[in-house]
Amino acid sequence: MRQGVLSGRTVGLRPAQRRRLEQLCHRRHPEDGVAELLCLQRLAAESRELNLPLTLVVDGRGLCRLLWVGPLEQSGQLLEKLPGSQRRQGRALRLLTCCGRARHLDPGNQEGVVGLDLQPQLWLRYGDQAEAGGHWKGALFVPSGQQGQPWSSEQLGELGALCAIDPGLWALSTGEASSTAAEPATVRSTGGQERVLLLALTPGDRAAAQRLIGELEGLVRSAGALPVGVVEQRRSQVSPHTVWGEGKLAEAALEARRLGASLVVTDRELSPLQARNLERLLDLPISDRSELILDIFAQRAASAAGRLQVELAQLRYRLPRLSGRGRSLSRQGGGIGTRGPGETQLEKDRRAIARRIERLQRDVRQLEAHRARLRSGRQALKRLALVGYTNAGKSSLLNALTRAEGTEPVLAADKLFATLDPTTRRLGLGGAGGLPGETLLLTDTVGFIRELPPALMEAFRSTLEETLDADGLLLLVDLSDPAWPEQRRTVLAILEALGAAMPHRLVANQIDRCAATEIERAQALEPDALFVSATEGLGLQRLKEALRGWPPPVGGGAVAASNATGEGALPFPSPHPAPLPAMALQLGDTVPDFTQESQLGPIHFYDYAGESWVVLFSHPADYTPVCTTELGEVSRLRPEWEKRNVKTIALSVDSAESHKGWIGDINETQSTSVDYPILADADKTVSNLYGMIHPKALNNLTVRSVFIIDPNKKLRLQITYPASTGRNFDEILRVIDSLQLTDYHQVATPVNWKDGEDCVVVPSISTEEARVKFPKGVTEVKPYLRMTPQPNK
Repeated sequence: MRQGVLSGRTVGLRPAQRRRLEQLCHRRHPEDGVAELLCLQRLAAESRELNLPLTLVVDGRGLCRLLWVGPLEQSGQLLEKLPGSQRRQGRALRLLTCCGRARHLDPGNQEGVVGLDLQPQLWLRYGDQAEAGGHWKGALFVPSGQQGQPWSSEQLGELGALCAIDPGLWALSTGEASSTAAEPATVRSTGGQERVLLLALTPGDRAAAQRLIGELEGLVRSAGALPVGVVEQRRSQVSPHTVWGEGKLAEAALEARRLGASLVVTDRELSPLQARNLERLLDLPISDRSELILDIFAQRAASAAGRLQVELAQLRYRLPRLSGRGRSLSRQGGGIGTRGPGETQLEKDRRAIARRIERLQRDVRQLEAHRARLRSGRQALKRLALVGYTNAGKSSLLNALTRAEGTEPVLAADKLFATLDPTTRRLGLGGAGGLPGETLLLTDTVGFIRELPPALMEAFRSTLEETLDADGLLLLVDLSDPAWPEQRRTVLAILEALGAAMPHRLVANQIDRCAATEIERAQALEPDALFVSATEGLGLQRLKEALRGWPPPVGGGAVAASNATGEGALPFPSPHPAPLPAMALQLGDTVPDFTQESQLGPIHFYDYAGESWVVLFSHPADYTPVCTTELGEVSRLRPEWEKRNVKTIALSVDSAESHKGWIGDINETQSTSVDYPILADADKTVSNLYGMIHPKALNNLTVRSVFIIDPNKKLRLQITYPASTGRNFDEILRVIDSLQLTDYHQVATPVNWKDGEDCVVVPSISTEEARVKFPKGVTEVKPYLRMTPQPNK
């Protein structure tokens, strides 16, 4: 009876060669020995003739289960061809490999990985020729269970002696490490959880690297899997094909087998090509960070609206990654008599997904309209939204604040993205002397995370609109997390990208579990921060008191309030008094003077400007991504500013110390040196003087404005940019060129004009005067449209 299967690189084998190899498949090996010596010698002869390595897979009864032609490259191919279940194979498999003409008998990286996937008891490897004297040399390897060394050479000697070793006795003497390494991953799994290896590309800063890896571990655990190990690499240049180096990937493949991992999760989003290359090199399924987040969202989606948005995000993510192999790429029958070329199954799948996406988009638009109707019914009450990094404690705080209202608590768990759907609760703030006070609506929203997948941002826009429609935001941070400052910056950056211009108030959570230095750090960043512990109930009453009258109504004054004893004003002032009326600056107005702190010290504006032109531009906050690129570009353009006698000055509402840290990041990431002042306008003096405050932003979010001011301190240009669009400083330079030209010559600049191009003669002078004034010539297109070469060139 035929017991073995011949597989591998069998295409091109001559019938006689195939017949001899099949005969070797039928040979039975001794149960009390590693292998039959004569069979191995014949295997070596075939290996020499084919110039390929040959491997026999033998079970515990001595039956050959598989003869593989060629190198061991992919585990899936071997396991697919290997007859018999994994249960029958157990741990008694033996690998017998004739290595061909290889100089070394040690398994290579890829061979070692495949060998571990087969989970053999031992592995005998030998060359295809006998040495002088007719002796055959071989080496016996067993799984080592050690990191970086999956196989250990237990015995090196004459092939006949190695073949005579009893595998059963050998297994008893190899020790616990070998048994552990050979143990199936299903046996080592914990509670049915999938075992995951993390693959990370980390920065040079060790603390930052640990935070990134810790966040990835949290995502994996939130998805219900078990992270069993980490392979990380620091690279100055990322490979466009594999991201990580192939040597590091080989190490990751071995580590995955050693730890019994069945899935590899990367710390960054992969392109379809990169994902396929990694799957080929690791011979394991690959999931990137974005796919992992989508999977968590799919698990957490409890409502029909949540499931709808998650499905839309998943389809948008997977559509460009859809690929097919084998039959999925075959042509379908088409045309008369099915003779036409038809279309591939892959094309049909893509079209079906595109149709489904279109349908889901219609449903999401209906969902947006429904939620807009719900919000319109709440206009009579003030609305606040809880925003923050995922797992910062937003749901716990909502439950703690509204527990007395008798409402059903929302899910609060120590896991990432525990809550997806927005939940709105009515919150009574209470009044003086126990009287009923102000009532507001408080909304718990989905948590943010760094590098939030764009597909999720777009699909959950209807959910995020709950944030955009609020009167104010409570930005929650977890002070017990060392990375909370970076998380705060991430949240602010996402809010900027969403165009959120309403005031925010920092609420620092977990004060019972953090160091005192973290509280001081938060106070330095935002002096009006509130400190609470949602789980212990600390600071909740003070938080409610601080929310009375905050944010004040647009255009209103300070909100009068009394303390709980009715003895006058609150013991602390309103943290955000109504701003002074913003000056309605018009072009040609003299801009107001001011003195304000910066990272370079106090700036007296008129003295700083002197006889120069000035470009003043504002930012909502430090560490916002779009503004980060702008500040670096302004620094890079220093020669252009100097050539035009222009000084630059930026503005942000954060502190001067915060500016210094931000400048360090800008200089590091953009290879520049920011040496112009960034105003620390925490009291919003300059913001109010120049009208930089959004009509709804009564806290500390300035609009992104640009002011061009001439040496006479006159406003010559003002532009306000949306949060999602970076400023074009080439255009600002072009405008300055035009202003400086037209101030001294009776010309105007036409559409899309650039320095050196023809100009328009102003209508106030006649053509005759123009020909005298502009000796380079005047071209009369129409009596009212006359062109002349740029006069100062």
